[in-house]
Amino acid sequence: MLGADTGTKLGGLLGLSGIACTVIGLIAVVSPTSTASQLGYSFASLGGQGEFMTFYGGFYAGIGLFLLAAVRIPSLRPGAAAFLACSATAAIPVRVYSLVQFDITAIVFYELLLGEILFATAGWVGWYWAHQARTVFGAEATGGAT
Repeated sequence: MLGADTGTKLGGLLGLSGIACTVIGLIAVVSPTSTASQLGYSFASLGGQGEFMTFYGGFYAGIGLFLLAAVRIPSLRPGAAAFLACSATAAIPVRVYSLVQFDITAIVFYELLLGEILFATAGWVGWYWAHQARTVFGAEATGGAT
């Protein structure tokens, strides 16, 4: 169990990130064609549309639901923060590379980069808070693991 103040802050970060991911996912499921067109995708087949809906819709919604579950289940918070930190951080250099390599100027891709930076920051800050709480409260606070 994390300290009350740390747990509240970490829960807040994960909650906001979870809501954002869930909404992104639901939008991709409900409106795949308009979502895809904003990103320069077009579907050559219904299979392609289904794949877009599955990955961008279902996967993002699943991530969001996991982050929201971590708000309610404190033992999930350190892992959720680590996942958010690592996955969003991995996306950032790939996004920057593609922006530079392909000379992309559409604002939507810079907005996505900003979102990835915000997700990564939330994850790293949350992971740090979780680590600090384990250090401060000791092995008893984490069920024996530090």
